[in-house]
Amino acid sequence: MSDYPEHEKLRKISDQSQICGEFLEWLKGGYQGSPGLHLCQWKEAADVPHWVHDETGEEVSFSHRHATANPEWYPAGYYSPGRTTQELLAQFFGIDQKKIDAEKEQMLADIRAANAA
Repeated sequence: MSDYPEHEKLRKISDQSQICGEFLEWLKGGYQGSPGLHLCQWKEAADVPHWVHDETGEEVSFSHRHATANPEWYPAGYYSPGRTTQELLAQFFGIDQKKIDAEKEQMLADIRAANAA
């Protein structure tokens, strides 16, 4: 078994992930002749995230980012899923990015220890 199991999972799906990622980028318009589509999801008004202004503490709208006191103002509609292509691919393939990051830190620590010896 690998000392870095999440990286091993990533290695096994890298070809598939690459193809899926290129397809998603093609859909979004990253290549000549692509349709320029955008991934989005329907959100009801109550599901649309609200932000709070750092200085005033007032809610800031999702689409126009202006302060509002009425949460019902947020319209239902199509919104970005709020995740990058990399995050979507990691979710689809069951890759845990926090584990990947922790393993990278461990790799660096292992290399430093080997160089110090």
